[in-house]
Amino acid sequence: MFYNIGYLNTNVDAYEFKTNDVHTVTLGNREQAQAPKHTYSYGLNYKYPFGITLSCEVSGKDEFYFSDSHDMKSEKYQILNVSLRYDYKSFSVTGWSKNILDERYAIRGFYFGLEPPNYEDKLYVQWADPVQYGMTLKYQF
Repeated sequence: MFYNIGYLNTNVDAYEFKTNDVHTVTLGNREQAQAPKHTYSYGLNYKYPFGITLSCEVSGKDEFYFSDSHDMKSEKYQILNVSLRYDYKSFSVTGWSKNILDERYAIRGFYFGLEPPNYEDKLYVQWADPVQYGMTLKYQF
């Protein structure tokens, strides 16, 4: 069994910039973008006889600001990863799945006006990868 936790304390000083000739916006004085305060992972690696290993891991992140240019935040999330490996002499084969529960969570966010006619600011997000399955073959010389 294993458990990992992370704690990150960041700060961006206040700064201002002009959005046009008349308006100035002040941002900052908060946590840095793309820097969740808390991260964690926990899981189990279980070795069966005959070279078989089952691994299950849950990993998660706290909410975080998407960018230093706006105050939009992600949601906190956690995902489940699973793998099954078979080892024989110098050869191993692993079947794995990442985000096996197919959680939908945003990893990047952009906030700006793009849609006519009023071009109102709106949050656009980039979603993380959906569930993935794969196989890895290894041979050690």
